[in-house]
Amino acid sequence: MLLKSLHLVQFRNHAELVLPLGKGLHALVGPNGCGKTNVLDAVHYLSMTKSFLQSSDQASYPWELAEDSSVFFMLEAELQEAYSLHHVYLSFSKQKGKVLKWNQKTSPRLSEHMGRFPTVVIAPQDGSLVSGGGDGRRRFLDALISQYDSLYLDSLIRYNRAILQRNAFLKSDRPDLAYLQVMDEQIVPLAMRILACRIEFIDVFMPVFQSYYQQLAQHREQPELRYEAGALPNVFEEQWLASRNKDLQAQFTTLGPHRDDLGFELKGHNLKKFGSQGQQKTYLVALKLAEHAFLRKKLGIAPVLLLDDVFDKLDPERVRRLLSWASSGEVEQVLLTDTGEQKVAEVLKHLDIAARFHEL
Repeated sequence: MLLKSLHLVQFRNHAELVLPLGKGLHALVGPNGCGKTNVLDAVHYLSMTKSFLQSSDQASYPWELAEDSSVFFMLEAELQEAYSLHHVYLSFSKQKGKVLKWNQKTSPRLSEHMGRFPTVVIAPQDGSLVSGGGDGRRRFLDALISQYDSLYLDSLIRYNRAILQRNAFLKSDRPDLAYLQVMDEQIVPLAMRILACRIEFIDVFMPVFQSYYQQLAQHREQPELRYEAGALPNVFEEQWLASRNKDLQAQFTTLGPHRDDLGFELKGHNLKKFGSQGQQKTYLVALKLAEHAFLRKKLGIAPVLLLDDVFDKLDPERVRRLLSWASSGEVEQVLLTDTGEQKVAEVLKHLDIAARFHEL
């Protein structure tokens, strides 16, 4: 899938921006604050219907217009898939909420869009996957699986909605245990399906990830991903029922996929505690390259690769390996950001990689 052109209106600091794009590597250059990362986030919005920078859609308005009740932002792009052209449109306003259109037809559910236009982002924020809490790692896992497994996404949406309702019910003064039983009969099959999909994914994804880590690393450590479940599928229902009294006392649901985590390990040790800064960066880049390869195989579409500020956040050797891989034929299109055109041009010239530069 190629991004042929991109159009932004009232998105963050861009009153309006039109970018002609195409196959190959595109370098977005300009001083700090000119909106380079915002362009990458606009592409991610069109891919995943949400930002990789902000948790709220309203945070994507121009700040000086945030109090205007009629304010909106609009993103659209022309995409090329083989010999077909597609048009994707996304807007958000306080009055109409989020509107998504694919080839001029409004999508009744945003979830239907997942996997149509895949992207993979490598950004400074990735460090929180190691240093942050389990919610970020669960989001990474869920977003990846949801792009190729619509049943998983449907189960996840229904499960999360049910957990919110269950937690609200557990906070009531005198919960009706018969009603709680009815809720649990609906939640348990969804939870078990999510667990099974996540565990199966880790088994298949692990060798892909390990292969990319070995390509990037200078030392031959063995990286691993470990799914850390509160209860495995074969005993989940039994442990769910056993945790009911604990849930009633705590007034929230203490067990389930919404509480599980993804363990990052290197040579059998916790990456956050024992991995060097260099090992952590290699681990995260390998994770994203494996994500790209995995989605390309599952969807039959090469995701657009978005590289934000990698020249400053990675050492020259890792940048060289990353860009060499990105130009190897596995990736059809790359958008990268940096403050200096000359610096980027010199690195790409040394690697014999052609690029188009866009000054913002």
